[in-house]
Amino acid sequence: MTQIPSYGELISLVFPVLLILLIGVFVRAGSLINQSTTTHLPKLVIYLLYPCLLLDTTLSSNALKDFKNLFLAPLFGFLCVAIGVLLSYLLLKKAFKQETPHRAFAFTTGIFNFSYIPIPICIALFDTNTLAVLMTFCVGVELAIWSIGIFILTGKREEKAWKQFINPPLITLLIAIPIVITQTQEYIPQPLLTSIDLLGASSIPIGLLAIGATLYDLGKNTLNSIRIKPCIWSVILRCGVFPVLFISFALFFPVGNELQNVLLLQAAMPCGIFPIVIAKHYSSDSSLSFQIVVATTAFSLITAPAWLHFGIRLASNG
Repeated sequence: MTQIPSYGELISLVFPVLLILLIGVFVRAGSLINQSTTTHLPKLVIYLLYPCLLLDTTLSSNALKDFKNLFLAPLFGFLCVAIGVLLSYLLLKKAFKQETPHRAFAFTTGIFNFSYIPIPICIALFDTNTLAVLMTFCVGVELAIWSIGIFILTGKREEKAWKQFINPPLITLLIAIPIVITQTQEYIPQPLLTSIDLLGASSIPIGLLAIGATLYDLGKNTLNSIRIKPCIWSVILRCGVFPVLFISFALFFPVGNELQNVLLLQAAMPCGIFPIVIAKHYSSDSSLSFQIVVATTAFSLITAPAWLHFGIRLASNG
């Protein structure tokens, strides 16, 4: 990135991403895809398309040769989620009368949208090295979700939760990193690399459509009784407090340029959509999770470009 993007330019990057997500909602509402497709489409993304994007990005990047990126990126991914979930839990424990909604609030507010929204913005703003570090960062995020996150959500240690951490993206990364370190990419047939590139390029738009369709199914009958207070608190934390924390990490810790870019990007993100699914699976308050996600995503149309512009300008001046 050679110059600081303007606020208007950042809006033009953020809005199309959220628009595709919204199109996914309307596609599902209009029955262009059915509930069975909504169930299986995310599996296609997780098991095939996203690993192809991860493999294509990693193999074409030099950033993961740096041991600091391999270590610090997942570490900061873990810390950003862990601190967010724990602060949400500790600071607002007295704000709710019932324990379960409070746990769902902390779990959802503490987890930002760490992949499908930031990836296309990262591609537009930064280089392949930053994208590779972003995906490594996501490994730490998922570890935090399935450890500290599940503990906060359920109030107990879930013995089998960690198994969800062993997933296709992680396995792909474990395969790709030795190839990058040993510089053996040249032995992979070019037609195979081209196919991986094409499949990976489709992962983000299809993933966003799948997320929108899933939101529609999860959101049925959840907006009948909107809980204003937790939504306001979540917007304050996710769109106001945590961005300051993430940007501080980026500016004041000795991280490389790529990880600094990732932290600045993640600082602008709203709450992730995945926590709704997990809350529903664990019979927590998925209705509250849905409302929080909708509220922070709506506000992020304004706050995300603002925080991105602010963070990038500070980093450039530093």
